[in-house]
Amino acid sequence: MPRLLLPMLTLFAAAVAACAQSTPSQPPGTLAAQLQQLAIAADDLRHHLPNFACTESLVSQELRNGKVRTQVTASGDIRVQLDPNGKLAEHFQAAQVNGRPSTSTTLRIPMFVTGGFQNALDLFESANQACFDFTASANRIDFSSSPNPTPACKDHSDTTGFVLFDAAGNPRHLEHHIPVDIARPRHAVPFGVLDLTPTGLGGGTIFLSTHVVAADIPSFQPDDKTTFHWEATYTNCHLFTATVKILPATPDAPQP
Repeated sequence: MPRLLLPMLTLFAAAVAACAQSTPSQPPGTLAAQLQQLAIAADDLRHHLPNFACTESLVSQELRNGKVRTQVTASGDIRVQLDPNGKLAEHFQAAQVNGRPSTSTTLRIPMFVTGGFQNALDLFESANQACFDFTASANRIDFSSSPNPTPACKDHSDTTGFVLFDAAGNPRHLEHHIPVDIARPRHAVPFGVLDLTPTGLGGGTIFLSTHVVAADIPSFQPDDKTTFHWEATYTNCHLFTATVKILPATPDAPQP
């Protein structure tokens, strides 16, 4: 079962928060202002996400020569929690698989994609924006990898895509494309789509991925014509807290 990291999305810099906060505000509506807003939104996802849970509904397919060979649908709860290293660990527990109730902790599925929350806007972090050329038109920014990348940009080469903004200037839709022969050795998604929704978590508003598509994923066997497709939606996202029940103390047994 291929398990992929949605890859717009691999590098990050600890200095992003300080950079985003110290950069002077740009005139609204300009490309510089939109990129600055994306950098701040990326910083929120990287550094300020609290523990939370959502309802996830997904479909995962294995295809050969464009025809579906295997399809699995599932729905359940996904919990996203910080691990000791400060990274978000995603844990999905299926309640239904192919329309039937499930209590199994193991999900047999053609492909599973992770990283769509914390990594959603990685390529727009301040440190990564230098790896791309950007052009703006109305509510859209198109991007493509810089033709003269630095060594720090090696994981962002040969990447194109665009991001759409709503009327208020908030990022709401993102697509990226990487040639299959480039994506394969990176274990990257050649075609990825994210829809973002402003969500109140922990007293602030975070732009969470609420719809994720990862398509045309090649088999990692060079001569295999198998590809994979993944699509998931996330609803009812809310803070996740663990509760601990403290029982009354039990008297010590009398000593003989």
